[in-house]
Amino acid sequence: MATTMAPLNTTNDVGDELNPGWGISEIENSMVVRAIYGIIAVLGITGNFVVCLVLLRVPSLRSHTSNFLVHLSLVDLILCIWAVPFHLFPHVPDPSPGVGGDIKCRLYSSKFPLWTCALVSICSLVTVNLERYIAIVYPIKYKNIYTPRNTALMIAACWAIGIISNSYTFYVYGNNEDGHCVFFGWPTKGFQVVLGLWNFISYYLAPFIFMVITQWRVIKTLRDQAKMLKEKRERTVSTVRKSQYRKMWQVHAAQELEKTLLIVSITYAICWAPNQFLFIVFNLSPDPEIVDFGAAYYHFTVILAVANSCLNPIIYTMKNRPFRRGIRKVFGCPRGIHPKKQKPVAAEVATVNSSDIIRLGHGPGVIVLESTNETSQQV
Repeated sequence: MATTMAPLNTTNDVGDELNPGWGISEIENSMVVRAIYGIIAVLGITGNFVVCLVLLRVPSLRSHTSNFLVHLSLVDLILCIWAVPFHLFPHVPDPSPGVGGDIKCRLYSSKFPLWTCALVSICSLVTVNLERYIAIVYPIKYKNIYTPRNTALMIAACWAIGIISNSYTFYVYGNNEDGHCVFFGWPTKGFQVVLGLWNFISYYLAPFIFMVITQWRVIKTLRDQAKMLKEKRERTVSTVRKSQYRKMWQVHAAQELEKTLLIVSITYAICWAPNQFLFIVFNLSPDPEIVDFGAAYYHFTVILAVANSCLNPIIYTMKNRPFRRGIRKVFGCPRGIHPKKQKPVAAEVATVNSSDIIRLGHGPGVIVLESTNETSQQV
């Protein structure tokens, strides 16, 4: 899983305040912490449900990008649902003998579902950025890459990575002779170090580096294309005032995209960095007590990580005017059904190596490629 883990101890039960493991420690049973998780759960479940509903029911918002956004929101919704039984109710350890109790310990008490969904959500975030990157930087290759089959494979890969990466909980948790769920600990220190590095890379380092690189390339490509089109128009339309070029759609779209991507990167880094750095410090340090898993600061890092799932809808969709109109349309607001005619927030930019035109409808990830010929396609 992604979050930091309790020190090696093969005797204490899950939920014991001396060794909470991934179970519920005393501080998590406090009303304040449960209230915070309750707010996150309500916002996350409601927000992600609305995102899925709007993107699925409003045809104008449907695209390949929206498919990935629906999957991202669905995973975040499931994660927030799992937060309810894990964090909202007081936990009282009770023995569960037999095979059923052992399965419950390994699959449930270890919080395997919660942190599997967390990694799937992060992988989905990567697929959204990858899709936008290919669509903008390599538009000619986009149609061949993002077929329905490849899209399904990418989504399936997210779940495979999440499940496999967290499957080690089956081996470090289990029932003892009394039927209590216990954390057996790591087989060796080397195993702990390797697993700690893998989790740090998969949950934080690799996704963050990937998003920074792809977003930088997207922003650079948009700016270069906008500059090319501006220079072309300056050569052909000499009567247009220079001040009007600053208001061209492609400049506005590039600026808006840059802001959105910057917010995404900063939010992801803030939400996941504290917990992940605690995780890597604990697993690499020879001192098993270097991190206090019963302290408030540790649980604050977990709250931040889980909160990222209720922020994604705001960042990726709620910021966009077309999505807000989609909400009004879905819920029967007349303004949403008959919106006033507005100038679309779009960018018309010439690609560097072809005569194609890229038009970026700045909705929730809607990208449309239009050729200068008669044919066009929506991606």
